[in-house]
Amino acid sequence: MRKLIVCAAAVTACAMSSGAAAQAYASVAAGRGVIKVDCAGASTCDSSDDPAYRFIAGHRFLNGLAVELGITDYGTASYHGVGTYATVMTNGISAGLAFDAPVNSSFGFISRAGITQLKTEVEISTTFLPVRRTGKNIAPYVGLGLYVMPWRNIRVEAGVDLSRAEVSGEKIDLRALLVGVRLLF
Repeated sequence: MRKLIVCAAAVTACAMSSGAAAQAYASVAAGRGVIKVDCAGASTCDSSDDPAYRFIAGHRFLNGLAVELGITDYGTASYHGVGTYATVMTNGISAGLAFDAPVNSSFGFISRAGITQLKTEVEISTTFLPVRRTGKNIAPYVGLGLYVMPWRNIRVEAGVDLSRAEVSGEKIDLRALLVGVRLLF
C-alpha cells in the first residue's frame, strides 16, 4: 500500500513539473454502486441499493493525458436467505492515468485506467454465529465517461468505473455509475 502511494506521488510530482500546459484538478462524484454477488437461494438480494462515491486529485499534461490518485467506494450489497443475512462492502484507493478526448470546447469524453487496492468486508449473520471476512487485493480498474464544460474551470462528468474485488478466493465484479463535478485549477 505504501509503495503504491509513494509511486503515485512520484508520478504526480513529475507530471506537475512538466510544462506550461499542465493543469491540476480535483473531482467529486456520486451515484450508484453495483456489487455483483451470487444470489442463489436468497429470498431477497440487492446488489445495487447503496450509493457509491469517488474522489480524485489529478494533474493533466501532454495534450489531455493525466495522472490521478483516487478513493472509490462501490457501496454495499445485501443478501437475505433462510436464517442468513449478509452484507458486502468494498472501497479502494487508486492510482492511474486518464485521457481527455474533447469533441469541442465544451463537450468531450474521458477514459481512465490504473490499479486500485481494494478492501472488501463480508459480514454474514446466521442463527448461530456471525462471521466476518475481510479481503484485500490489488486489481486493475477502468473507467469511461463523458463531460460537459458549462464554465471555464468547471466540468460536469458522468461515467462508469469497473474493477474486481476478491475475498477468500471468490471474485466479485464491481461497478460504479457516477455523476460529478471536476474543478480545474
